[in-house]
Amino acid sequence: MLSESFKRWLLAGVGLAVLTKEKMEEAVQELIKQGEVSKEEGKELLDNLMEKAESQRRELSKRVGDEVQKVLGSMGLVRKEDLDGLQEKIQELEERLRRLEGDN
Repeated sequence: MLSESFKRWLLAGVGLAVLTKEKMEEAVQELIKQGEVSKEEGKELLDNLMEKAESQRRELSKRVGDEVQKVLGSMGLVRKEDLDGLQEKIQELEERLRRLEGDN
């Protein structure tokens, strides 16, 4: 059901998006320990990684939501908001019908 381009994007983006803050901190601390980066560079690197991870999480969430909506639409299913609106309209019409029948 999922489009191929969506599957590819999902697999490519999951890596950074699922890294936890703790894992990123561990990786940066290891780089500092090995002398690859200074503490200041490590902080900047961690901030950049966190920002990118959050951005990818948001994008992933949006794309998953969009894909789910597309699949639900192709299956002919309605959204809860649409169903709630129809139920409200039915209640309004039933009330109106009761009032009209009461007038007779």
